[in-house]
Amino acid sequence: FWEKNKGRSQQDFGDGVVRIYFDTSIANDAYILTKIYSGEKFSEHYKKDLQYWKKEYVALYFLLDLDNEWELEFVTSLIMREEIKKYQNSHKFNPELYSYLLNFYDMLMEKVEFIPFNIGKESIREIKRIGLKETDSTHIGHARKLKCDFFITTDKNTIIKHKDKLEKFGIKVRLPSKFIEENFTDLNTLIRALYGSWTSSEEVFDFIAKDIINYSS
Repeated sequence: FWEKNKGRSQQDFGDGVVRIYFDTSIANDAYILTKIYSGEKFSEHYKKDLQYWKKEYVALYFLLDLDNEWELEFVTSLIMREEIKKYQNSHKFNPELYSYLLNFYDMLMEKVEFIPFNIGKESIREIKRIGLKETDSTHIGHARKLKCDFFITTDKNTIIKHKDKLEKFGIKVRLPSKFIEENFTDLNTLIRALYGSWTSSEEVFDFIAKDIINYSS
């Protein structure tokens, strides 16, 4: 499957390494998704976004594996590492129930380079003017200074909403699923290729999301 699509994707990316910045939202949303599936009660706002998060969570797993076949470099801030450690060390964290999420965090820790912030205040103010919070503007500014090609986030209510305005800063802001669909193949096609032509995307989303919690029964 990858050999069949290899030429097209390399042309899309060009000859150099593609640098991808991961927003900390991907760690936060994955944690909330897992807690919802564990039976913890959350507001209707979170439940409404559950289907959306499942799709992006699955897409992130595929994306993290793509560096084995393609010249992709993943970077983020030190804040992401601290967020992951906070979740890993949470006193409510049960490794038996959260094994799938822990594996996701392990992949992030292994494959992503964590780089300290070093951004001028003026750069952050410039980005804030389009309507972003300071924390989001700092991440965008960090990605810009690191000369990242893509900014991957699951924050559709703020950062994704301003993606067109952010293009002027030289960074393409994308959901994980959108990145895969634009540069490789449709996510449903990818799922069928990996899991069988009879498999629907919803089946895989549900399967992986439910497998986040490793029930002993």
